[in-house]
Amino acid sequence: MDSPAVVPLFPLPNVLLYPDAILPLHVFEPRYVQMVEDLQESGNDRIALGLMRPGWEPSYFENPPVFDVAGLGRMLQCSRTSEGRFNILVQGLTRVRLVEESPSGRLYRTVRVDELAEIPPPDSPDVAGLHQSLREGLIEFAEGSLLLSKSAPLSYLADILIVALPLDVAHKQELFSILDVEERARRVLECLRDINDRRRSLKAAGRRSGKMPWN
Repeated sequence: MDSPAVVPLFPLPNVLLYPDAILPLHVFEPRYVQMVEDLQESGNDRIALGLMRPGWEPSYFENPPVFDVAGLGRMLQCSRTSEGRFNILVQGLTRVRLVEESPSGRLYRTVRVDELAEIPPPDSPDVAGLHQSLREGLIEFAEGSLLLSKSAPLSYLADILIVALPLDVAHKQELFSILDVEERARRVLECLRDINDRRRSLKAAGRRSGKMPWN
């Protein structure tokens, strides 16, 4: 990606786009329908998905505030419905910093972005143990229903969990913004262990009472 670049901005209330994720979106608001139409006509497939800051509701139909670190993706597929809406698939490419908004003359917002490079983890026994702990914790969190390759990168495991764990939006964004992969993974593992411990305690209490609690 050439940096800096100006791309359409798609603010969302509770969705993060991390690298290599495939995200289906139903686009129905006129401003974002126009955005998809413009992407199709221009041949440009890049789009920034930014998480809206808490308290966005009053300004949703104007310019709700967005966190500075967002996901840059490309539109893989696009199909139009009979009602004039779009179903699109977006693939995450990289993290970007939203530098400044750029006047577009369109219904939607555009923003200048800078690509953010991750700090890769060292090849060490500690990181190998971190990878194993994160993978095993993720499988436990999914209650064994997840098929996960042992070769899945540490950054990918951490990002999956940031999206999946029941954390508040600001906490998810804080973790998402950490560029040091090892640090991000360790922070996510702390959250995962706490959640898995609480779930095990609830299940044990349910067995003692003869009643299984809700997950």
